[in-house]
Amino acid sequence: MPNIATFDLVKRPHQKSKYTEEQLNHLIKCSESPVYFAENFFYIQNIKSGRQLFSLYPFQKKFIDVLSKNRYVIALMSRQMGKCLHSDSRINVRNKKTGEVYNISIMEFYAWQKFRKWVKTEYKKQTGKDLPNL
Repeated sequence: MPNIATFDLVKRPHQKSKYTEEQLNHLIKCSESPVYFAENFFYIQNIKSGRQLFSLYPFQKKFIDVLSKNRYVIALMSRQMGKCLHSDSRINVRNKKTGEVYNISIMEFYAWQKFRKWVKTEYKKQTGKDLPNL
């Protein structure tokens, strides 16, 4: 393994650099669009074809765009949709009928959604009817 001081790809702190016109254009575009940054500078390691640029699906592009333009975002998505959340993050949920607002963790929210689904399923098994919205 090369010594970090002589490794050409790693810049030392406060080291001055000269940028080409192309590098400056990339820097400007990256600062304006996180999607551009991801599509041009994120790489993945493919088993068959090796290192390749990461290509985003349209929903991922839209999600990145929404995240970059909005400070508070809640996304109810399946586990493997190309995003990351901390389970201890807290969200505000408003009761449609009473207007009450609850501050709960993401995990509590998912548990509540799972519970609602279970109740509806059990109700239908026992009565043969669909349960009205909870």
